[in-house]
Amino acid sequence: MELARGILIVLTPLGSVLGNDIEFGITNIKQYGAFPSGHVALAILIYFLIDKKEASKLKTAALVLAVLEIICQILARGHYSIDIVGGFFIAYFSYNELSKFKNQLTLD
Repeated sequence: MELARGILIVLTPLGSVLGNDIEFGITNIKQYGAFPSGHVALAILIYFLIDKKEASKLKTAALVLAVLEIICQILARGHYSIDIVGGFFIAYFSYNELSKFKNQLTLD
């Protein structure tokens, strides 16, 4: 997940990898955060990885904490909303790839 996020950060044309205090052209528009949000991606990935059969309360707590993370990132202007969506998708993609890999190991 972090490898894919690192590649996406480098390919994102807005802002700098090293900081967020960049102004674009003659405007004073500043970019907040990087695409995708690693904080949100990790929180959602943890939620996906918890097995509901074994730890339903822990999975519920992880969901609540992930939602709080999303709300806090947006309210604190840590990320744009598209960064949050990108974090969710990269976590979902990573979880699906991990599930495929796990299924291949159990079939062999």
